[in-house]
Amino acid sequence: MSAPSHDPQLDAEYRAFIRSLHKDTIDAVVEVERWLKPDALRLATLGGYKEPEEQLAKDLEADWRDRVEPQLLTLAQGHPDPDVRFAADILDKRLWSLILVIGDPQGSRARTRPDDVITVTIHLVHDGLSRLRRAAYHAPFRVHRPEPDYDGIPAGCREQLPGRMLETIKKLQAAGILPKKQDSLVDTSIADAVQALSDILFMSPADRAQLFADKDVEDPTKADTANVEGSRSGFGFTFPERDR
Repeated sequence: MSAPSHDPQLDAEYRAFIRSLHKDTIDAVVEVERWLKPDALRLATLGGYKEPEEQLAKDLEADWRDRVEPQLLTLAQGHPDPDVRFAADILDKRLWSLILVIGDPQGSRARTRPDDVITVTIHLVHDGLSRLRRAAYHAPFRVHRPEPDYDGIPAGCREQLPGRMLETIKKLQAAGILPKKQDSLVDTSIADAVQALSDILFMSPADRAQLFADKDVEDPTKADTANVEGSRSGFGFTFPERDR
């Protein structure tokens, strides 16, 4: 992709446009955080709701559908900054996995949703929210207008689900690429691995391939790329190139 040519007038108009959207962007981020804490995060940490809290779980999902998700989708589909769009898109998808956890009675999926999968789900949300905060904060400081290249294809639907993400984490931990489980009272290995894996998978395809080549480890995105080629709608790490 050739380097974009920058027009000072267009750059100034773009920065003014981003600044005019900044309050609404931050308001959307705040709404996600208000929805997440304390009840949604508490139910997810517990692995679902207890019987007296079934209505609370239903109310949280309804509030998400009616109020929170529309704001995230507005950012994901309409914000002019590519990093804000991308981060909102990813967070929207990750929050759906959280809703599946809080919408179950405690213990109902003990065999199919282990504690480690729930932990990955929660840390994916924390990581996604941090990335959206960072993108929203930095957007007004972008000097040049990015070239408009949005293809309208959701990136969030091409990320692995938490269960498969955990499998990838374990493989890369064994290969020495991600931090291993710690034998201590406070174990941050999953949180650290989720952040590190997100960093890796948000790289450009060329940089990501080079990292795994340097480590002499098979790139875990290759099989997923083959699965989504053509349809571009499956789960796997096939993020599009984005302007920086």
